[in-house]
Amino acid sequence: MDMSVHDYYSVLGMPPGASQEELKKRYRTLITKYHPDRNHGPGAEERSKRINEAYGVLSDPEKRARYDRTLHYPGYASAFKGSRNSTHSSAGGSSASSSYSSYSYGNHSYRSYTYQAPDEQGSTDPGDFSGKLLRFALKVIAILLVLWLVLNFFVLFIFLAFLGMLLYLVWVVLGQIVGFFFYRR
Repeated sequence: MDMSVHDYYSVLGMPPGASQEELKKRYRTLITKYHPDRNHGPGAEERSKRINEAYGVLSDPEKRARYDRTLHYPGYASAFKGSRNSTHSSAGGSSASSSYSSYSYGNHSYRSYTYQAPDEQGSTDPGDFSGKLLRFALKVIAILLVLWLVLNFFVLFIFLAFLGMLLYLVWVVLGQIVGFFFYRR
């Protein structure tokens, strides 16, 4: 992305963790205030365009996630000679982690966001080998336990079927013996 991209969260005046409902409410408020048909002041049309652009990206979950991940290219901080203020925050309640850094250049402030998606097991730490090994061992144990239970139920089913056939055979043989002795003419 080029450096002319605005911080869409700042354009709407919302924090990065804002919900879709909050963004929509803020967008409607701002677009009503700065729409060129209502506001004929200088810069209102440009501001309206930036508000529409920001809401267009932030209202679409896929575009928002892509924007949050790739707001600035690597080396972005070195492109500015201004001051750099780092602030970190993690996404509350989820296993993903995110952080942002604020940059100042002249009269403008920019914010760079980084997002680390969790891997398949939910970990955001790429060097979490012992955790991965433990999860793998637990999965193997769970699979072996399920296979053991299935095998035991299969053996139990075969045993009960055999026992049922044996009882039926005994019933038939006893019926023949009783019939032979008591119903002879």
